[in-house]
Amino acid sequence: NLNQLPPGALLGTEGVHPDSLRPFPGYGTISWREAGANLSSHALELSAVTRQPTAGLTYSLRYSLAKSLTDSTGEGEFPQDHFNGRNDRAVSALDRRHALVLQSSFQPAMGKGLPAWAGRLLRHWEFAGVATFTTGRPFDITQPGDRARMGSGVQRPDAVASPHLPRNQRSLDRYFNVEVFRSPALGRLGNAARNLVFGPGTNNFNLSLARTLALSNRWKGQFRAEFTNAFNHPSFSALGTVFDPAAYLLPSSSFGRVTAAAPGRSLQFTFKLLF
Repeated sequence: NLNQLPPGALLGTEGVHPDSLRPFPGYGTISWREAGANLSSHALELSAVTRQPTAGLTYSLRYSLAKSLTDSTGEGEFPQDHFNGRNDRAVSALDRRHALVLQSSFQPAMGKGLPAWAGRLLRHWEFAGVATFTTGRPFDITQPGDRARMGSGVQRPDAVASPHLPRNQRSLDRYFNVEVFRSPALGRLGNAARNLVFGPGTNNFNLSLARTLALSNRWKGQFRAEFTNAFNHPSFSALGTVFDPAAYLLPSSSFGRVTAAAPGRSLQFTFKLLF
């Protein structure tokens, strides 16, 4: 917003239209979009791949420890103060601090030493799986209203301490400490950093089972069963992040609570003709 008022500009100006005080008087918001964000990312990546052709087994492991910092993650994310975007430099919304991915596939009939009956039973089958574990994504805490008396903008409250709770104190109704947030003084932006709280992580298993059969010299058929989130483990995806000073401690408030979850287990069966 090229026509933003500085924080505190509307203090003591009751009865005066905000647009008359802007850098370009008489106009409201003047939007300016540019690809001008700054991002830095640091990561440690470890991987291992193991193949055992004689046993028909392949598996891999990938782990990353990463941190990304930026002053804007993407389009639609605006700073509190358009003339001081550096104050919004914080953890990126894309940050996933820890990620572990395990992949495996098993074709048992390729192995040696199987009894004849087992070889006939397991021939042409393939079992595969992907297990994904990640820490949660960050969320931004916002406060409705215009405490900074600047006429517009996305504003954040004050944070008087860290909102992070120990793992054994978190629950779906209180995932972070809501009591550390306060309304900033009139005419001032809050000191809470952007993307201050982290949501729940991901714990997901995808499994598949497939068998290929020769129908003729030219045609093959493949049956496949896929299980997404096979163990139906809940993966919570959103938090209540709007701080309302008048209601945040009420039982009806969603602030600090888990408010959404990713889809549960799904099964898909397919049959393909290959030629």
